[in-house]
Amino acid sequence: MRLINVETDELEEFFGDDIPEYAILSHTWESPGEEVSFDDFVEGKTATREYGAQKLKGFCNQARDDGYTYAWIDTCCIDKRNAVELGEAINSMFQWYKGAAICYVYLSDVLPGDDFRRPESNFISSRWFRRGWTLQELLAPDELSFFDRGWTCIGTKGDMSTEIEAITGIPRQFLLGWENFRTASVAQRMSWAANRKTTRKEDIAYCLLGIFDVTMAMIYGEGDRALIRLQQEIIKHTGDHSVLAWGLDAAESIAETPAQSAGILATTAAEFANCGSIVVKKQDTRPANTFDISSGRLRVQLCLQTFPSGETYGLLDCGPQGTEQVVAIPLHKVVSDVASNEYLRPQGRHPIYFPQPISNSVPKDIQILMERHESSHTKSRRYWFYVDGHKDMDLELSDIHPTVRWEKQRAMIAEVTDSNKTVIHRFLARFRALSSQSQDFIAMLEFQLQGLQAKARCHVMTFPRRTTLDFLSQTLTNMKPEEFERRSATNGVVCVKMTVKEEHLATFVVRLATMPTAEHLEEVALTHSRAHAQTVALAQMGLYVPQAREVKATHALKAAVRGNRSRKAALALLQQYSKTAEGEIIDLQGNQELDKQFKDMTKCNHGYQWTRQRAGWRCLGGAHFLTNEQFDTLNDRLDLKTAANDDELQMEDAVDDGSDTTGL
Repeated sequence: MRLINVETDELEEFFGDDIPEYAILSHTWESPGEEVSFDDFVEGKTATREYGAQKLKGFCNQARDDGYTYAWIDTCCIDKRNAVELGEAINSMFQWYKGAAICYVYLSDVLPGDDFRRPESNFISSRWFRRGWTLQELLAPDELSFFDRGWTCIGTKGDMSTEIEAITGIPRQFLLGWENFRTASVAQRMSWAANRKTTRKEDIAYCLLGIFDVTMAMIYGEGDRALIRLQQEIIKHTGDHSVLAWGLDAAESIAETPAQSAGILATTAAEFANCGSIVVKKQDTRPANTFDISSGRLRVQLCLQTFPSGETYGLLDCGPQGTEQVVAIPLHKVVSDVASNEYLRPQGRHPIYFPQPISNSVPKDIQILMERHESSHTKSRRYWFYVDGHKDMDLELSDIHPTVRWEKQRAMIAEVTDSNKTVIHRFLARFRALSSQSQDFIAMLEFQLQGLQAKARCHVMTFPRRTTLDFLSQTLTNMKPEEFERRSATNGVVCVKMTVKEEHLATFVVRLATMPTAEHLEEVALTHSRAHAQTVALAQMGLYVPQAREVKATHALKAAVRGNRSRKAALALLQQYSKTAEGEIIDLQGNQELDKQFKDMTKCNHGYQWTRQRAGWRCLGGAHFLTNEQFDTLNDRLDLKTAANDDELQMEDAVDDGSDTTGL
């Protein structure tokens, strides 16, 4: 190891245990021509590199002032023309930073007087936090101090740990050494490098050697292969399944047909970006090391889960911290033979979270192809949903079904390469009020691609909080097409209007906004069929009677009031069964009159939470549908409207088609 003697300004070489106490510098390189090289230092030409000479002088002065005789800096203490020396230095770099008495971090882009606590500070945006090599330089030293451009100390790693944790995503216990950072999962450590860059592609792997305590040969020019080799070295030394957890939270796309191998290892550190909370969840019955690489295949023992759709996932021994979930990676059998244990990880499919298997689950010994298959298909076009406006209404997007297709901010709903392909997807999204215990808004989103024409539409409704989206998905499978146009709903606290529009290329924006209750009721009457308008208008009469500004609205209201006597009976029935538990079935025992009243009840207020089945009427979600005050108001309004409009309603009788709208 070469060190600079700050008293003599000469390089001295040391070996083994004879290395003296030294200060070390962490910094970001400017252009190569501005840094002092090994040759410049040896030949006494440091002054020819003005910027680099000033940095070097400031570093040596700081070391001398702090009482250190020796100092190390990567620009001029390594002969980079010597490939053997360079490889040895890269493999030793972590230990050199670990062994330093103190590490100085020189931030050339942080101006004197900068307040690192301000969100807009130069410290927070410094490129030092985005470079690959500086990750190990942050974690390895026990003592680390930050300096601005003028060599004024900003603070220490301990003083600034809160800000550094927020910038880097590295938990404080690892930053400060309370816990050995190598106890973090492989995926979590990889996530710390996900947003970092290196000048040469291979260096994103080489700069992580110390983080994973492995060594490997330097082969510049190998590109992405360097990271593959790094992961293979990691696999040799650990049984941590999280090395396979890359790709989490990526948008789900349609897999290649036939299935193409994505390879079992990540090609970039960025593929671990969403693994910051992944921890090892070891099964006690599992062998200590379940990995083996041979003949282009990774042999591993995994519990397998196959869904009714035929999709298979392998359950890893890792998952989000603080949950009972594990990461499940997609798998596809290479051949259909039942006895075959050879799989590939298919392109276009991504890991999901799955409930942690019970302790006595028996893993299967499988082999997974290592190499990625290059697809000959043209680039796919992707289509997205993006949800907006709900936060302004104090609503939280709390649940999605199916979850495997959604990211936190958007959803990829399709990826299509064949222009003749027809794609249809439906999703359910739950929006929950944060400031009240009111019912949830449930949005059904439908996407359809036919030829080159893409369109999307939405339907919004309300359901009790305890009603699961999985249950609704099964129940609403056969929802009538004409019902799929309800753009507004109210939970009794706020009235929500929902629209969906392709605002950007291949991106459909689902926008939520508040709307007056009156406008909501008129929109309901205008956009539904006459039979359905009858059900909805009656449901809301206790709250509002729209003005006859539109012929269709007036017509729908008249139809809604028609059949007053049966409606009053339905209201009474609704009140009687308002506390029915979710899933309970009311057996009418052949009572046709009661059956008719139930049909009428589905046309009242939240009556769509009942559905007709062979065994009787099933409650989709128990709730206190009507308060006593609402019930009395509805009865009074019906009586008044009947007396005032009896003649008009008689004229409308011929229009009534008697449709049985028992759906939504």
